[in-house]
Amino acid sequence: MPKRRVITAMEFVSPEGFRFALDPDGWRIVKPRNLGETQIQDARVILARAEDCQPPVDPLASAPPTVQELGEYVAKRLNLRINHHDFTQR
Repeated sequence: MPKRRVITAMEFVSPEGFRFALDPDGWRIVKPRNLGETQIQDARVILARAEDCQPPVDPLASAPPTVQELGEYVAKRLNLRINHHDFTQR
């Protein structure tokens, strides 16, 4: 029986060039030390928008949205490019 791959984390790039990551712990800016102070401020604004952007909740669903579902929804809404996926085998 083949193993099933499950996405555990995703990485995104904004049109401005900022990199973000989504994992089960939440959203974060990737390598913030490489950014200047004004760039960090701009990245935090986009990060706050990503955290506030939630897919519609189905009251009949038995489980919350997966990392993949949440990441793809936010990427479409905020025009982020999905740059990388981290998988685990099950």
